[in-house]
Amino acid sequence: MKKYLLIFIGLICLVIVRLLIFKEPWQDGDIISTRLLVSSEPSRKVVNGQTYATIWAYQNGRKIGLRLPYDQVVYGDSIQVQGKISLLQSNVGINHSWWLEPDTYTVHPSQTVLLPVSQARSYAIRQVNRALNPQHAAIVNGMVLGSKQSITPRLDQLMRETGTMHVLVASGFNIMLIVSLCLICLSFVPRRWSIVITLVIVLVYVLFVGIEGPIVRSAIMAGISLAAFLLGRPKHVLPLFLITILSMLLYRPIWVFDVGWQLSLAATAGLIWITPILLFGYNKIKEFIWQKPIKHQHLAANDIFESFDQVMFSTIAAQIAVFGIIILNFEYASIASILSNVLIAWLVPVITIVGMGGVITMWLNQLIGSLIFKLLVPILVLFTNILSLIANQNFYRLDLQSWDNYQVYQFYCLLIITVLIGHYMIYKDSQSNKTI
Repeated sequence: MKKYLLIFIGLICLVIVRLLIFKEPWQDGDIISTRLLVSSEPSRKVVNGQTYATIWAYQNGRKIGLRLPYDQVVYGDSIQVQGKISLLQSNVGINHSWWLEPDTYTVHPSQTVLLPVSQARSYAIRQVNRALNPQHAAIVNGMVLGSKQSITPRLDQLMRETGTMHVLVASGFNIMLIVSLCLICLSFVPRRWSIVITLVIVLVYVLFVGIEGPIVRSAIMAGISLAAFLLGRPKHVLPLFLITILSMLLYRPIWVFDVGWQLSLAATAGLIWITPILLFGYNKIKEFIWQKPIKHQHLAANDIFESFDQVMFSTIAAQIAVFGIIILNFEYASIASILSNVLIAWLVPVITIVGMGGVITMWLNQLIGSLIFKLLVPILVLFTNILSLIANQNFYRLDLQSWDNYQVYQFYCLLIITVLIGHYMIYKDSQSNKTI
């Protein structure tokens, strides 16, 4: 652990120095000329009857946004643009992003690996749209492919009213699912090769859904943390997690004020430290009810049920971890949001996993792929009905605007104490099992 301590101290010093010398490359109001890569799907926005694409790109580690006509740019293109750039402010008043008003621009079709990736992604979206009705297709495209193109106005309103819009984007949760599925499918492969294959699949998926900050940061965090588990060194997860955070801040210090970065960090921490506590409590309840550990006759059935439990409680753990950040930054939460996320927690992994299977199968056989998507229809109907029922119950709504920073900090202090107590109970239980 000494080597981790030295690395940790060294990174803290470098981050402090980096913050002190950090400078933005432009001044507010400067006229700049730059070339930007469209590394994620542009979002659609209608302004004065015209449809525009809102694009977020990165230049020298800085996040730059601009708006162009929607039909002129796609994922993977590059844009040579000149215009006036201005600073945007975050919720805490810290400048961390830029907005570019283009005077002239030229769109260059992709000549990189993103071109076949973009074409494959567009093909997958079209196949999902053919197999399902618009609302169901929008849910699958959002959860599996991170596509926002298909979201209907009715679905958008429903997701916003129930505080579940976050499930319609590709995120660290998708990375966790892919890693879990890869480890199950590659259980017969030597550990070293299973790690390499899993990391390659994660990289391909990140390219497929779009190189957006949150999913890239989640992939880095989840990859390093899970690598520690796979290498048989779970006690090294905390130092590796902290070193990863500091390395990111060394690259981009202003990320500490970025809400997306904060949510990625909190969700990853929840997956690592809250999930085991929820699983421990769930297994203890099952043992108390049945008076013995629940085992199925077939080992394959045990693996499937354990994997499903892992995915479901990982979803809940991530939602618990980000709850305070959501209130702090958006100053609003509701009982409807909490209830919706709990009730659909077990549906999200099912839709995502089966949806991934359908997308992959579509490349091999469109008929079988379509049948897989048809199997999802009852689950998608249940998903939308649950949200519609909760959205119609106004009495479930509770405005939390009265929460201030101090109360949010209290929430996280209580959560940390609970996590420490939970892991202590897990440790004591494992010790008692060894003495039996």
